[in-house]
Amino acid sequence: MRTKLVLLSMMVALVAALAAPASSSAAGCPPGQTGTPPYCVTPFIKVEVVKVTKTKIVLKLIANVPGKVKVSGKGVKSKSRRICDPGCTVKLTLPLTAKEKKILKQKGKVKIKLTVTYWPDGGEKIVKHLTVKIKLS
Repeated sequence: MRTKLVLLSMMVALVAALAAPASSSAAGCPPGQTGTPPYCVTPFIKVEVVKVTKTKIVLKLIANVPGKVKVSGKGVKSKSRRICDPGCTVKLTLPLTAKEKKILKQKGKVKIKLTVTYWPDGGEKIVKHLTVKIKLS
């Protein structure tokens, strides 16, 4: 009887050990980072305005981790693009809407607020806001 209890308790301990979650050393990168240890990086995106004309805005986007980028805003047509390589440069041309072109023609200037949303592979999204002013000269 005692032997059966010892065997039963050993089986319970074995099942509990197998069901326990893996240790944190094999888990991966810390929260907010992507990659595989020891090559974990914090994703970022750099946004530069390359060119502004009376009909379009050209943005240059640089990211250190592959992912998807979407640029939207009131007064421009939204665009999205996939960034495939780390350190890759992507240029997005955002045409103005007909309504914004009309306001620009009437007033001679317009201010457009853009939202850049970046979803890195295996990470949380990053949102950046920027304002672009367009003036007719």
